[in-house]
Parts: sequence; C-alpha cells; structure tokens
Amino acid sequence: MKVSFIGFGAVGAGYGVKFLDVPGVELRVVAAGVRAERLMRDGVVVGGERFEVPVVTPDEPMEPADVVFVAVKYSGLAQAIEDIRGHVGQGTVIVSLMNGVTSEQTLAQAFPQARVLYAFTVQIDTNRVDNRVEYTTLGRIVFGEALNEAPYSDAVRLVDELLAGVGIEGE
Repeated sequence: MKVSFIGFGAVGAGYGVKFLDVPGVELRVVAAGVRAERLMRDGVVVGGERFEVPVVTPDEPMEPADVVFVAVKYSGLAQAIEDIRGHVGQGTVIVSLMNGVTSEQTLAQAFPQARVLYAFTVQIDTNRVDNRVEYTTLGRIVFGEALNEAPYSDAVRLVDELLAGVGIEGE
C-alpha cells in the first residue's frame, strides 16, 4: 500500500514514523526545498530515536498513493495541495490531520477524484523542536464519512485497517 504524508512536523512525524518498515507499506514523505534537504540530511528524531525518511519532492513522477495524510498548518494548505497533486489519483483516500474541519472541504474541491474523510486527532501531545519530536501520548485519530454509519465505506475500512496495522489508535 502506498502511503504519502505531507507535513512531517510534530503531528506528521509522530504518526508518520509508524509507517516505516511495515511490510506491504511504502511510505513517501512529500517535501520541497530546504525542508526536503533537511529531512534527507538529518532525518527526524521521534521519541529519542532517529529515523531516515523516504523523501520525495513534489515534481518527482510517482504512482498515486492509496492514502494521503495531510498534516500541515492551515497556512500551508494551498501549497500542500499543489505539492501532493502527483500523489492523488482516482480513489485515493485523503485524511487531513489538520485542526478544524474546513480543510476537508478544500481538499475535496481540489481533488474530486479522491475520497476525503473527515478526521481529527485527540489526546495527542507531540512537540517539535528542529528535527526532534517528543510526546508522551499519540492519542488517536478519529475519522470517517460525513454520515459515518455502518456498513462503513471502503475508504473508512481501508484507513481503519491501515492504522491498526501500524499501531495507531483509530476511531
């Protein structure tokens, strides 16, 4: 399964490193410019452990991801949309880990071919300084459709299985 992350700060790196070295999961961290150079050179340190992350630049040709996680600040959403265009194809599931609930509408308008789920994080206490992320709890990701009733959609089931498979609590 191809998983792309854009935004590898406190929240993105906290969750994102869980996807590394998982059989069947190909993690791609989308970054450009100085941020990409820094991630490629220094990696990221999460919970005291250093990780090398597979950085791809927005202009690299790429097969679309199965799931894209968006973990940027709201001020970076417009650029993030441009940067992930090559990662979103027909049926790609997009999960926004951003604060608030308006990013999902913006992402759905930008990517009508994708399935954008509503999502938010709770009880997470990540803190980033430079390339170091510390936390005592990653909390959980609450996600689903606007009307999230059983039987759940294929997109919801896919994300649920993915999170469970990498050890992230989802709801």
